[in-house]
This record gives sequence, structure tokens and C-alpha cells, in this order.
Amino acid sequence: MEQKGIFKVNSPYIVSELIDGELVIMNLKSGNYYSVRDTGVFLWSALEKGCSQDEMLALLTDVYNGDIPSMIGQSLLFIKSLLDNDLVSQAMVAQGPNTWAADQIMGQPLLDKFTSPPVLEVFSDMQDLLLLDPIHDIAEQGWPVAKPSRPSE
Repeated sequence: MEQKGIFKVNSPYIVSELIDGELVIMNLKSGNYYSVRDTGVFLWSALEKGCSQDEMLALLTDVYNGDIPSMIGQSLLFIKSLLDNDLVSQAMVAQGPNTWAADQIMGQPLLDKFTSPPVLEVFSDMQDLLLLDPIHDIAEQGWPVAKPSRPSE
């Protein structure tokens, strides 16, 4: 069964880290970095785990209390902003439906109320510095690459 609305993070040039409830995403190709909080962190985590768009939205409406049509609309706009900023791309993957639980997605307690829509904040103020740093030239083996050891004499 092929599901539509499957996304994948555009690795290796997209990296993310959750720091004190805020998700920081860096695009090492463009030099932009992004901030995501609350429900956006939930959606990003679900996307990273391989949830389809329908699964993400179903989990979101199961976990959070709020106006369902508004929650879905705002979440779809968030997903579109991830696509527009080249952080994720569509991935058509043949798979059956998943049975995800919210705690498998986040691994931490969630708010029970949809208090704020998921928003992708974009920052470009460090773009020049990030693009100058050789870390953005990441090969398949990662960075940094260890120097080969010298043969023993």
C-alpha cells in the first residue's frame, strides 16, 4: 500500500536539535537556521519517524484539544513552509499504516491544548558565517573526517 504525504528530511544538509523544548534546524546548504516550538516540534518529530501527513494530523487531533479544522489547516501550512524552505521533501514510500502513539513521537510529555499554531521562524542573520564554515561541505562519511593514520615503522 502506497501512502501519499510521506516526507523525508533533506539530509545530510539539514540538521536539527531539540534544546529545552525548542527545535533548532539548520540548513547547511543555504545558511539559514530555523526555530520551531510546541506543536511544530510534535509535527517535525512525527515526520522524522516516518509518519504520513494523515497520520501526523490524526495524532495531532488525538493529542491536542482545540478547533480541529483550524488545527489541521495551520498544520498543513507548517508542512508547506517546511517544503518551501527545502527542509523536507516528498518521499513516496510503500508501507502499511503505522500505529504510532504520541509518546513514541516525542518521548516526552506533551501539552494537552493546541495553544499556538506550529510556526517555522526563519533566520538568515548568520548565513554568511555558516556558509563560510567548512562544516557545510559534508560528505557521506560525515564531518569532521579523521586523518588516515600513519603506518607504524
